[in-house]
Amino acid sequence: MPLGKLQQAPPPPAAVTDAPRAGSRAEGCAAAPAAGGLRRGRSGIVGVVAMLFLVLFAVLAIGFYAAVTLSAQISANERAIYRSQLAAESGMEYVRFQLASLEIPAHRPPDKVLEELFLQLRIKMCGTENLGTGDVGYDGTTVTLPADPDQFIQLGPQGPGFRAVITQTNIWSDSAPAYRLRVQVFGSQGSVATSVGRGVEIEYEMENSRSAVFDYGVAAVGPVEFKSSPTARLLGTPDAAASVLTGSAVTPAITTGKGEIEGKLYVPMSTSQVSLGGGSVANETNNAAILSQHVHLTAAPEFPTVHTIFFKELATNAYVAGVAKQKNVRVPPNTNPSFSGGDVIDGILYIESPNTVTFSGHTNINGLIVFEDRGSPAQNVLDFKGNVSHSAIPNTAEFAALKARAAGLAIAAPTAAVSLSSSVDSTLTGSIIANKLTLGGSADVSITNGSLITLGSDPVLVEGKAVHVIGTAVQDAPYAGVRFKAHFRPLPSTYREMLP
Repeated sequence: MPLGKLQQAPPPPAAVTDAPRAGSRAEGCAAAPAAGGLRRGRSGIVGVVAMLFLVLFAVLAIGFYAAVTLSAQISANERAIYRSQLAAESGMEYVRFQLASLEIPAHRPPDKVLEELFLQLRIKMCGTENLGTGDVGYDGTTVTLPADPDQFIQLGPQGPGFRAVITQTNIWSDSAPAYRLRVQVFGSQGSVATSVGRGVEIEYEMENSRSAVFDYGVAAVGPVEFKSSPTARLLGTPDAAASVLTGSAVTPAITTGKGEIEGKLYVPMSTSQVSLGGGSVANETNNAAILSQHVHLTAAPEFPTVHTIFFKELATNAYVAGVAKQKNVRVPPNTNPSFSGGDVIDGILYIESPNTVTFSGHTNINGLIVFEDRGSPAQNVLDFKGNVSHSAIPNTAEFAALKARAAGLAIAAPTAAVSLSSSVDSTLTGSIIANKLTLGGSADVSITNGSLITLGSDPVLVEGKAVHVIGTAVQDAPYAGVRFKAHFRPLPSTYREMLP
């Protein structure tokens, strides 16, 4: 390097010192953490927050799972309940159809009706596709469909099923005097009982089948004979109320006299069964015209069976001879009582067999006469030698049950011979049902809303003055204790749902 050019020496190195620079702060070992340490602390908080979200999402997921599972279970239960309800309702319709198609014979006593129902259901159902290999059960008080309490009648393959339980309720009630059943049907979603099963219950009432026997003023199993006297007449208001029917196959089955018969004549086989005696029939006097226009062929309708046991419990007081006024009287066998003028009977006069009962004077009967359905007309006699005044049952609480059962009846004597031979006019309201009937004497007899019905083979004898039938028994047909072939009908007002 040339000497003439002066070089500047480099600055000396900075002195090393521990003193802080101006504007800086002293920091020791406990100084703020380095950038790497700060990043580690923030990562822990984020982890905690993330864990919280994970727990929250897990809880929500479990909740959603539980809700979905519960909804599915509720839906399954609802479906099972609806299937069970459907099975119960369908089962009740099935039972209703079966009960409506039964024919309970009129002669079956009340305590045998349930047994008869069982026998008929067994014939109708056993071996059918519905019952399969099952049976109908009966233990003396209850009929079950099917018999096995663990079995159900299924509506379809793998479908819901039902079982039915039929029991007898009280036979009578004051408001509805009828034989009743209680039908309970239990439905299940399958072929076995479950806790979500359902049931329905309805009461059924035994109902008489329709019989034309009350369409006639006189209806007799045996022949009908009118005395030849012109005073022996059968009058009707309207005229048709005085029609005469016989179910007898003999000839003659109807014999008319010289008096008038305002109704028409009905025989079962041939017009030759009518023997005309010179009087008029349906206001016609020409014999040929009577036979061609006013004698009709008709099959005999079903005649009633009277179950007098329904009335016996209402006769709560034993007969006492010589007492002028009695109520709800029961006459023991072989008493043979005589009622004289002025005697009054309120309610029911129930006569046990055998007995001969005589009414020799003016007797007021404010109610019903019932002769027990035992014995025969040779043992059981009702003889009205005096006049009879028949009035309504007193309208008081003690006669309420009788009023319900006695509707439409004046005399119910299915095994007795009844004779009205008084010399004073008599009036009766309701039907007279007897085994044998004789209308004699010189007095008129008026029957309001009733028929004269005989159940025996002996002829009805009209030998007295006039019998006037006012209205027909159809307007007030007797029901309680008066039975025809019967079926059961449901009473919708008794419907209720129930748990199994």
